[in-house]
Amino acid sequence: MSDYGSRGYGRDPDDYGWPGKDGGGRSDSGRRDYGGTDNGYGSSGYGSSNHGGYGSSDQGSSDGYGSSAGGRDSYGSGGYGSSSSASGHGSDSYGSSSSSAYGSDSYGSSSSGGYGSDSHASSSSDYGTDSRRSSGYESGGYGGDHDEPPTTGRARVPGGDSTGPGRARGSARVGDRPGRGRALSDEEAEAMAKAKKKKKRRRRLIAAACVMTVMLGMIVVAGSWYFQTVPLPIEDINRALAQNSTITYADGSSMAKIGEANRVEVKYDDIPEEVVYSLVAGEDAKFFEHGGVDFWGVMRALWNNVTGGETQGASTLTQQYIGQVMDIRGDQSYMRKANEAVMAMKLDEKYSKQQIIEFYLNLVYMGRGAYGLGAAVTAWYGEDQKLEDLTASQAALIFAQVKSPNGRNDPRNTCEPCELSDEQAVANAEERWAYFLKAQFEMGELSKEKYEQYIADGLPETAETTAVSPSEGFDKHTGFVSHKYVVEEAARKAGISQEQLMVGGYKITTTLNKQAQQAAVNIASRKDGSTMDQLDPTGDLRAALVSIDPKTGEVLAYFGGTTNGTGTDKAGYENMHPPGSSFKEFTMLTALKNNVSVDSMWDGSSPMEFETRVDGNGDKLPVTNSGNRSVERISLTDTMVQSLNTPIFAMTEMFGANQVMLTAYAMGITRVAVHGDTYNLNDPDTMALLQDDDYPRQVVDNEIGFGQYPVSVFDMAVANATLANYGVYNEPHFIKEIVDAEGNVVYSAEGNIERREAVPEGVARDAVWVSSQIHPNDGNGTTPSNVRTAGKTGTWERTCEENNPGCGQNSHLWYTGFSQNVSAAVWVGHKSSENGDVRDQWGSPDYGAGMSGSVWQAYMNEVTQLEGFNDPKPFLEPVKGGDPNAGNAKEEEKKDDDEDDERPGDDENCPGNNPNCNNGENPGQQHCDPGSPGQWPDCNADGICDPEFSECFPNGECDPNFPMDPDCGGENENQEQNNRITPYELSTRDHDRPFAVREEQLLLT
Repeated sequence: MSDYGSRGYGRDPDDYGWPGKDGGGRSDSGRRDYGGTDNGYGSSGYGSSNHGGYGSSDQGSSDGYGSSAGGRDSYGSGGYGSSSSASGHGSDSYGSSSSSAYGSDSYGSSSSGGYGSDSHASSSSDYGTDSRRSSGYESGGYGGDHDEPPTTGRARVPGGDSTGPGRARGSARVGDRPGRGRALSDEEAEAMAKAKKKKKRRRRLIAAACVMTVMLGMIVVAGSWYFQTVPLPIEDINRALAQNSTITYADGSSMAKIGEANRVEVKYDDIPEEVVYSLVAGEDAKFFEHGGVDFWGVMRALWNNVTGGETQGASTLTQQYIGQVMDIRGDQSYMRKANEAVMAMKLDEKYSKQQIIEFYLNLVYMGRGAYGLGAAVTAWYGEDQKLEDLTASQAALIFAQVKSPNGRNDPRNTCEPCELSDEQAVANAEERWAYFLKAQFEMGELSKEKYEQYIADGLPETAETTAVSPSEGFDKHTGFVSHKYVVEEAARKAGISQEQLMVGGYKITTTLNKQAQQAAVNIASRKDGSTMDQLDPTGDLRAALVSIDPKTGEVLAYFGGTTNGTGTDKAGYENMHPPGSSFKEFTMLTALKNNVSVDSMWDGSSPMEFETRVDGNGDKLPVTNSGNRSVERISLTDTMVQSLNTPIFAMTEMFGANQVMLTAYAMGITRVAVHGDTYNLNDPDTMALLQDDDYPRQVVDNEIGFGQYPVSVFDMAVANATLANYGVYNEPHFIKEIVDAEGNVVYSAEGNIERREAVPEGVARDAVWVSSQIHPNDGNGTTPSNVRTAGKTGTWERTCEENNPGCGQNSHLWYTGFSQNVSAAVWVGHKSSENGDVRDQWGSPDYGAGMSGSVWQAYMNEVTQLEGFNDPKPFLEPVKGGDPNAGNAKEEEKKDDDEDDERPGDDENCPGNNPNCNNGENPGQQHCDPGSPGQWPDCNADGICDPEFSECFPNGECDPNFPMDPDCGGENENQEQNNRITPYELSTRDHDRPFAVREEQLLLT
C-alpha cells in the first residue's frame, strides 16, 4: 500500500512507459510528459493501461483521462497524482477511484489510497468537480491539512502486472496547500466561485482587447492608405469654376454665360475681425481648434443618422469649402463625406487657418448672384459699402444665405419659386441673422453692448438690386432675360437651381428671336439714331417693349428700358405702371362675355356721377371723359375707339370690378398694384377675394375699368397675345430647352406649358374686330408687309401740384396691340420718376397714340417682315354676338345718330376720294378746311378752341404749342412746325385723358 503515492505515475523498470498499445509511447528524451511522442508529450508520463490510467496516445491522451477497457468513466483505478515538479503539466493529484466518475467530489478520492486532491487543483479543473461534494479521503492518502513533504512512490494498478503498461511513474508534491483532504466551507466555496468568474471575465476582456488592438491596427493601416490615396482637389477647384452654363437665342447663337461668377477677391487681412468671427461662430465654432474635421460633430451626426433621427451634416468650414469645390456638399452619403474629411485634413495640414478662411470667403455662394464676400458686400449693401466697414450685423445677414442661397432668407423675398409671402421672407431672414449674432455673442467674440444694439436695430437695410449679375451677358440688353427670367424659370419649371446653373455646365436655348430682339433695341432704346432717340430730344424718357408669339407663348423680344441689363427693369413686375385706357380691353371683354353686343348703346355723358364713387364725406365724385367730351348715345365699339371713360365705368359697375380683374387674369395679367401693395393673382387668397361676387371691390375698385392700377408691360403683352390667338392663352416662357453637361435634354417647354381658353372664341373675335379699328398716329392698321394689326392706346395723367391739379400733363403712355402672329406692348415714361412729365418733341403733353404708338408701329413694321410673322391674311370676321340693347343709354335715345360722326374738315374742300381727309382722318395733305372759329378747334388762327380735343387745356384755353387745326395740314407761318407729323389721333384717336380726381381722393368700399 505504501507504493501508492510514493512514486505517482507508476513506471516500468526502465523508467519509461511501454511503447504503446494505448498510448504511453516512449520518449527519447525521457521526459515525463503527456503522450509518448518525440515532441515532448512522451509515453513516460501517464502510463496507459487497459484497466485505467491516463491512456495517452500519439496525439497526447486522446483516449481520455484513464478510461478503462471496461468502459468505466473513471480516472483510472490507480490515479497518477503527478505534481508540477514531476511532469511540468500535471495537476497535483488526480487518481480518482472507480466509483467517482468525472463528477466526483474530489480528484483524489480513493478507498485504497492515492493523493487527495487539494482545492487548488480542483479549482483549475474543467471537469466540474467540487470539493464540497467530496466524501473525504477515507483510507490512506493525505487528508485535511496534513502536511506531507514532497515524495515519490510506486503505484500498482490493480489488475495489471509490474511490467506492463499499467505501471506508471510519477512524483507528487504534498504539503502546504489549504483544504487538502477535507471539504470546503460555504464561504470558501463562494469565494472560489467568485474568483473563478472574475478570472473568466478577465480572460474575456483580455481577449477582446487583443481583438480590438488588431482591428485598430488594421484600421490605422487602411486609413493611412486611404488618406494617402485621396488627393487635394486643386484641379477640381479649377474645373468647378470652369463649368459655365451657356444661354443662347432661339437660333442657337450665343447670348450669355452663367458661371464665370460675380466674384471680387478679398484678402484675410482686409476683413474685419468681427466679420471673421461672425462666420466662424455661426458655421464652425471650433474652427481654430480642430484639424479640418470635427470628429465629435461627425459622431453626433452619425449617431443621429443611424438611429433614425433627422439627417444631419457635421461639416466644418474646411469641409464646406471642399464640398463646394467637389459638388458633394449636398450629398451626405458616408463615402463622399469621408472624401471631404480626408481632403479637409490635408487642406488643414497644408494651409493656415487664415488662408482657409480666405479660400472659403472667396468661393462660397452668398445669394443674389454673388460668389464670395467681396461680391456679396456690393450685392447686398450697394456700391458704396466697403468691406472694411462691414459690421457683424451686416455680415450675419450675408452668411445667413450660405445654407439657403436661393433667396429663402433674403428679406426682399427674391426666391420666386419659394412662393413666400413678404412677411415670411423677412421672418426667415431675421431668424438666421439673429442666430449668427447670438452664436458670436455666446462665443465671446461680440460684446454684450454690440449684440444688444444690433438686435435692437433689427435687420440691416439691404440694396434693392436683386438680379443675378455674373459677368458675361448680364450687362447687355438681354441681361434681364439671361440672368433673371431664365434663372427663375429654370428653377420653377425644370427644378434647376441658380447655384446648379452656376456650376453645372448646362446649355439653355431661349425663345428670343435674335432679329426681333435687335429690332426692339434699335427702336425702343436710347442708342443714337433709334426711334426713341428721335422722338425725345431731351433724353429724359425711356421706353419698354415686350413681344410674344400668340401661337406658342414664346417671348420673342424683351427690352426693359436699358441696353446694359442693369438698373430698373421697366417692363417687369418690379416697376409696373398705370395702363390707362389700354386696360379697357378687359372691361370690353367682360361685357361681351356677359351677352353685351359691340353694337349696344351706352351713355357717354360727361361728367357723370355713380353710386359707387364717393369721397370721404360721402359726396359723389363724378367721372369725366377726356376733355370732358359728352356723348349721350354711343356704341360700345365707338366707346373703345374714342376711349370714353363714363361708359367704361358704367360697365365695370354693372358687372363688377372683380369680374374685370378676373377677365384680365384669364388673359394673362398676373399682378396688379393697388395703393402701393402688389397683388399676385396666382395667390389663392387673392383669388378667393376676387371670386367673391358679394364684395366685388375688395381687391380693386371700379377705376380698374379704365386702367388706374399699375400692371407690367410683360403681362400686357401676354394678354394681347391671348386676344390675338382668339381667346386661347399660352403660358409665356423664355426657355425652349435645357441640356445638361452630358448632352441630355433635362427640360423641354413642349408639353410643360399651360394652354387654356381664356374667353370664348366668339367673344375674342368681336373684341379683335373692335381693336382693329384703332391704330397709332403714324399707322393705318397695316404694316409695310400688308399684315393687319389691331391695338389700343393708353394714357395716364400726371399727379400735379396741389395749386394746379388740372395741369394737363401726362406721365404714362401705352400702346398695346398685335397681328395674328405677333403681340407687342410698349410703355413710355420718365426714366427716374413714375410721376414724371412726358412731353413730345415739341414740348406738348403727349398721349398713347403719339410716342408709344410710334415705337409700337416701328417695331411691328420690322418684325412682320420676318419669316413666320409675315402672314398677310386678315383677321377673322366678327360674330357680332350678344344683346344690342344691353347698354345703359336711355330708351328714347336708342336710335342711329350719325350727326355725331361729323368731324372737322369734312366740306367741299376735302376731296371725297382722299382717305387721309374723309371722316376726320389725319390728312397728311393740305385739302381740309382749317375749321370754323367758335365751332371747331382752330388754335393756330384766333385762339378759340373746343375742349373736346387734346390740343386744348382742361380750362378751355388753347395749347400755344399746338400750331394748327389737328384735322388739316394747312399752311402755317412756322414751316418747321408745319412739316412735322401731327401726333394726334382723329376719328381713331384715343381720347383717354383720365378724370381729374386723383386716386388718393377716392373712397374705396
